[in-house]
Amino acid sequence: MYTACDCLVHPYRGEGFALPVAEAMACGLPVVVTGRGAALDYCNGERAYLVPAGVGYFPEQRVGELETVARPWLAEPDPAALADILHHIFAHPREAQARGRVAGAFVRRCLTWEHAADAVERRLAALQRRPVRRLEHRSRAMLAPSPPRPPSPTQGRGGSGGLPSPLGGRGVGGEGASSPLAPVWQRGWG
Repeated sequence: MYTACDCLVHPYRGEGFALPVAEAMACGLPVVVTGRGAALDYCNGERAYLVPAGVGYFPEQRVGELETVARPWLAEPDPAALADILHHIFAHPREAQARGRVAGAFVRRCLTWEHAADAVERRLAALQRRPVRRLEHRSRAMLAPSPPRPPSPTQGRGGSGGLPSPLGGRGVGGEGASSPLAPVWQRGWG
């Protein structure tokens, strides 16, 4: 389908990755995308036509019923600039095709599963070198003497053996059978 087109026009307001843009580029198709957001991870002025865009903020710190940390925003592509770019592509098809070829070579060279796996491995290695945040308070607490804890009620019953849980208790079911955190098999269905 992409190869039957002259270009892909995708003036999004919000995108997660813009996979159709990358797919079109991989086919050697020139692309027209919003000059903000996700596609800028792999689109630039040499590989794509970028539509200038402003930012439109939501009136509140929420999306529907969900509260957000900050005011959400959407990109606002400039319609007049988009029209100018489309006229330019129509008037200069060889330039657009050349940009599409450059984009295709880039995508086939850089947006590969091997590159994605390498990026994940680098990120995991970097995270492995950092301290675990949920354990930081425990290392500080280990410096100060603390009274001995009684054994966990789940020891010997297939529970966690009283290992500390991220919820601050003593493992799954360690809060006792009446706790809502206790497994169903310990507290019963009622």
